[in-house]
Amino acid sequence: MKFKIFYHNIFQKHIVPKGHPEKPERIITINDLISNKFSSFIHEIEKRETYKHISKIHSDSYLETIYSLKPINGLVQLDEDTFFSENTLEAAEYAVSGLLQSIDFVMKEKNNRSFVCSRPPGHHAEPDKAMGFCIFSNAAIGAKYALEKYKLKKVAVLDFDVHHGNGTQSFFEKDQKNLIFASSHEMPLFPGTGNKSEIGCGNIINQPLKGNTTGQDFLKVWINNIFPKVKELKPELIILSAGFDAHKDDPLSSVQLSSKDYKYLTDEIVDFANNYCNGRIVSILEGGYNIKALKETVELHIKSLIKS
Repeated sequence: MKFKIFYHNIFQKHIVPKGHPEKPERIITINDLISNKFSSFIHEIEKRETYKHISKIHSDSYLETIYSLKPINGLVQLDEDTFFSENTLEAAEYAVSGLLQSIDFVMKEKNNRSFVCSRPPGHHAEPDKAMGFCIFSNAAIGAKYALEKYKLKKVAVLDFDVHHGNGTQSFFEKDQKNLIFASSHEMPLFPGTGNKSEIGCGNIINQPLKGNTTGQDFLKVWINNIFPKVKELKPELIILSAGFDAHKDDPLSSVQLSSKDYKYLTDEIVDFANNYCNGRIVSILEGGYNIKALKETVELHIKSLIKS
C-alpha cells in the first residue's frame, strides 16, 4: 500500500471576510499537522490544465462568470456566504489539479490511498452556481475524470460532511448510473436537500441524521444502511468528501461525533474498499470549522488511511 497527501500553499491565499468559518486558518493548521507528523507523505500539487475537466460538470455561463471575475485587493460575494478573492480561482483550480493527480496516483496500483488537503471546498457547488463556500464541485469533477480516463464502470463518492452535498448530487442524479453518491448529513440543516426520497436513478443514497445523533448511531447508519447499498452498486474507486463538521464541538452543526468516531468510520471505509474496490480511496477535504477538532479528526483520518 502506498499513500500520499496532496497539498499546495496557494490554499492559504483564498481570502474570506473576518469571522467567516471557512478561513485560511483551517488549512494552515492542517499544513502544520502534516508537516510535523506526515511530512514523508506530502506531495506538492502541480498545476494542470483543469478547465476541460471543470467544464464537464459546470455550465458555460457559470464558468464565464467565474473566469471573468477580477477582485484585485477586494472580495466579490457570490452568494450569502461564498466569497471570491484575488487568489480564489487559482486555489480552486489547484484543488481540482490535486484531486486529478491524486486519482492518477491511486489508480496506478491496488490499495493506493490519498488525501487532498485543499480549499475552497466543493460539494455544494452546483453546475450553474457557487454555493456554501464552494466554487467547483471537486468530487464530481474527479469522479467523471476517473470514469473516462480509466474506463471504470462505477465510481462512488461517499460524503460524511454534516451538510448535504447538493452540488455532487445535482450532477450525479442526472442519468449518471455509473456514478454513485452516498451521504450522511444533519437534517434539517443547510442546504435543505438530502431527503431519503432523493434517489436519482437508483444511484443516490441519502441518510439524514437528527441533530443530536451520537457517534454510535452515526456508525450504525453507515454500517447498516449505506455500505450494503453501495456494495450492491459495485464501485471500483471511492472518493471521500471528507467533512469533519459533524464533530460535537463544531459551530455549524449539532451532531455529536467525537474525534475518534471519524477514525472508526475511516477504518470501516478502508475495510470496505479493501474488500470491494481493490483498496482504492481518494479523500478530499470538505468542511470542519472548529480548528482544534479539525486538527484532531484529520490526524486520525490520515492515520486510518495509512494503515494496511
